[in-house]
Amino acid sequence: RMRTTFPGFGRWAIAHALFVPTLLLFGLRLVLPNWVTIVGANIIATSLTVIVLEAAREFRGLPPRTWQAYVAGALNLALIFYFRYVADNLNVRSLVAGIFMGGAVLVAAKVLLTDIPKDQEIGMKYTGWLLVICGLLQLWRGVYYFMQPPVTDFFAPTKVNAISFVGLAVALTGVSFGVIVMSGERLMSDLRNSERQTARANFELNQLRRGLETAVIERTAELRETQQALAHSQKLESLGRLAG
Repeated sequence: RMRTTFPGFGRWAIAHALFVPTLLLFGLRLVLPNWVTIVGANIIATSLTVIVLEAAREFRGLPPRTWQAYVAGALNLALIFYFRYVADNLNVRSLVAGIFMGGAVLVAAKVLLTDIPKDQEIGMKYTGWLLVICGLLQLWRGVYYFMQPPVTDFFAPTKVNAISFVGLAVALTGVSFGVIVMSGERLMSDLRNSERQTARANFELNQLRRGLETAVIERTAELRETQQALAHSQKLESLGRLAG
């Protein structure tokens, strides 16, 4: 059966589909209940981050799921909920979220940028370095807010938020394009590999056919020589009988 999509495509699609709803939930923190904007939004954001890492691993032919990603995600959520409902501290929550999301995205970037095939360099390098930008922005934002005086609104209209959000939006838009480029390069690579395999199979088939033809010719010649030798032997035998 022909494969219509490359490995990891489903996860990339899910991650992109979850990005806007996640931002929307965070942005509606003053309208929706707290459990929706804190609990629901952070669970979706954590899941999205893990899915991005899994998509990158699956695309490179690695097992997509790793226990480390799930443990890190669970620890991230546990710390966020602790520093919200037990010891409310938005500065620490920002650091925790920044370290987890930024770190996971950087790991995904490393997966794409390691041992890149020659015929897939453009898409992987482009997407990988955009993921590096996303990861560094998340880390920078988390560390920045952690070092500030007590913060009460993580999404307040500040220059830091404007830079980070615009940067993330541009980078993630580029990642969407990069996924398309990676898809095209992978499909072209698969096509070239298929053509090489077909050519090799045809070459081996031709070699086998020539070998069979040579074997048939040699065997036919042997049979002809045997028949000639037998006929000659029969003539000699007949002559011997006449002479006797």
